[in-house]
Amino acid sequence: KHPSARDLLLTLLIFTACTVIGLLFEKLHFTDTNVVTIYILGVLLTSVLTDGYFCSLAGSFLSVFLFCFFLTEPRMSFQTYAVGYPVTFLIMLISSVLTGALAAKLKTHAKLSAQLAFRTQVLFDTDRLLQKAKSETEILGVTCTQLIRLLNRSITAYVVENGTLSEGKLFSGEKEDTEDFLIPEEQQIARWVCENRQHAGASTHHFPQAKCLYLAIRSGDNVYGVIGIPLQKETLDTFEYSILLSVINECALAMENAKNALEKEKNAV
Repeated sequence: KHPSARDLLLTLLIFTACTVIGLLFEKLHFTDTNVVTIYILGVLLTSVLTDGYFCSLAGSFLSVFLFCFFLTEPRMSFQTYAVGYPVTFLIMLISSVLTGALAAKLKTHAKLSAQLAFRTQVLFDTDRLLQKAKSETEILGVTCTQLIRLLNRSITAYVVENGTLSEGKLFSGEKEDTEDFLIPEEQQIARWVCENRQHAGASTHHFPQAKCLYLAIRSGDNVYGVIGIPLQKETLDTFEYSILLSVINECALAMENAKNALEKEKNAV
């Protein structure tokens, strides 16, 4: 990803502060080792406070340039009188790059672990709530509410009533333009999905111009409804797609159980 203006500004502020602290350390006659440590700390803070690897990598090179330019003799130049400083610069650069890369990687892993735990919790909650739901309307409402939690976007839903697909219903998630999600063209695609038992819409080969990705709620040859996921600018990653299918499959199983329970009740009557 390209770094944001916030990340770039934060990187500049961190290394400006490191340079000011380095100049203060020199006034106090601290050794160069203390100054180098401050810059490595700056790289670590940059990796933690910014997204991606770019700012931490740029900060690694920036720390070496600032140290050479402001804190070595002669000042305000990239030349140095000391014989051992090139080796110091090289070691400082390698240490900064490794520190930034490891910190960014740990931050990424922590973020992915948190997402995995959240999505797993959503899946467990969905299973628990679907067991309590009785009617198809309740089951569909639970499913769409959980998908909104999972994907953070609006969901359109259709249910099969008396062999035909009902009018679509919008479950609103994040603030977005939802007017085009239930137009006749989109509903026609949902009916095609119901009839053909295939995925269609955005990011597929069937009706790729659609606003939403449509998936059938089905168990075997029985189709109980259709779920629409808006995909206007971005696509679902592999993990999101697998969790989405798991939620829809649980919804189909719950609807099948509700239908069987209703038939048993009619037979009993």
